[in-house]
Amino acid sequence: MQLAAFIILFIVLCIFVIRGFSLCKRKMIREWLTKFTYISETNSYMEARQRSFAGKGYGKIPHAVLLIHGYSTSPRDFEILYPKFEAADISYYAPVYTGFGVGDLRLLAAVKAEDWLRDVLNAYDCLATFAEKISVIGHSNGGTLAFLLAQHRQVNQLILVNPNLFIHPRARKAKKMVLNPIVGWFYNLLKPYYNKPILPGNVTNLDYADQERAPTTFHFGVLPTTSFQAICKLQDSIDYKSKVNCKKISVLYGTRDRSVSNPDAFAVLKANDIPFAAYAYENSAHQLLNDFDREPAANQIIKILQEN
Repeated sequence: MQLAAFIILFIVLCIFVIRGFSLCKRKMIREWLTKFTYISETNSYMEARQRSFAGKGYGKIPHAVLLIHGYSTSPRDFEILYPKFEAADISYYAPVYTGFGVGDLRLLAAVKAEDWLRDVLNAYDCLATFAEKISVIGHSNGGTLAFLLAQHRQVNQLILVNPNLFIHPRARKAKKMVLNPIVGWFYNLLKPYYNKPILPGNVTNLDYADQERAPTTFHFGVLPTTSFQAICKLQDSIDYKSKVNCKKISVLYGTRDRSVSNPDAFAVLKANDIPFAAYAYENSAHQLLNDFDREPAANQIIKILQEN
């Protein structure tokens, strides 16, 4: 017994020593990086920013659109728009941001709000190399990111589709809990993954009015709690007193939405004198561009983009 206890103690001691050396190395790299320009909003360094070049003599295209998908989904949020864009000769780029569209939840479990903001800023900067003007469309959490993007970069048309600027009242207690440093830490420890709730009358945990289309949407029904913390922090990082650099803000929303609070978003925009045009669709819920009103909503987006 004494020998077994000694072996266990020796192994534990070795683990602590090795871990101590590892932590020292982390401290060394942090000290080394202090000489560079840190950007806290995106948890990155100016010296390590991505670069791109379109080549001399080719010229930029006049206009392009950046599409930012929602939480738990993918660029298929905008599937109805792609053929319409191509028919209208509208250039576009629809990236997948960190954690989504992959075969496991490893990246999403480690994601931070700054990672997603860095993703969309990098996507914009790459697209800006090839386009004179950039419009941005964001759905749900992508709408939050699109709004933040327009506070950091110049955007032509800013189109928000059921933006997740404010969480739905039914989820406010959960948001308050996960953002509490102590309670949130214990909650994440006890429940690292959660099932996205299935709302009454729905067949999946996506917020549709058209229940026949709901099962065809690519999404993650189970998500890391840390990723919910990230979308909550992203919401709270918006400073509505800061300038929004865009020609026009358009908000398209389904009135049957039970995922976000559009009335709260409208109230805050109005209170801060941020002008916007709102387009309501009575037959649709949160997944507007895949719901009953997808055709008129998509056509309205084309119309807005053609106001260049």
